[in-house]
Amino acid sequence: MRLLRAKQGRKTLQFFRINFGIAPPYQVLLDGNFIHVATSHKIDIHARLRKHLGGDKFSLVVASAVIEELQRLGEPVAAALDFARKHCQVVSCGESEDCTVAIQELIGGSNGKKYLVLAEP
Repeated sequence: MRLLRAKQGRKTLQFFRINFGIAPPYQVLLDGNFIHVATSHKIDIHARLRKHLGGDKFSLVVASAVIEELQRLGEPVAAALDFARKHCQVVSCGESEDCTVAIQELIGGSNGKKYLVLAEP
């Protein structure tokens, strides 16, 4: 089963590489909810991404609005805020306070910076 999942992952990366030009080193844009869920379940985000991206280089990026939102939420998401500050590059996203809008602004209409977005539904 794992072999089939790995094969499907490689096919998906190849699809995005060919059709959209998304190639290593990947820039992975993280959402605050994703970071919170991953840290609360003690998931090592770096190890998982390294595995799913086939060992290719990547950098973690977070919007400044996400940092601000995590600060407003306070103690329940302290681990997520700590992870975002220590392990992610913070990118300014304009005047938007809503994280969803901020991430959409960073991506834009054509995803010019070729971000991979990780968000919790």
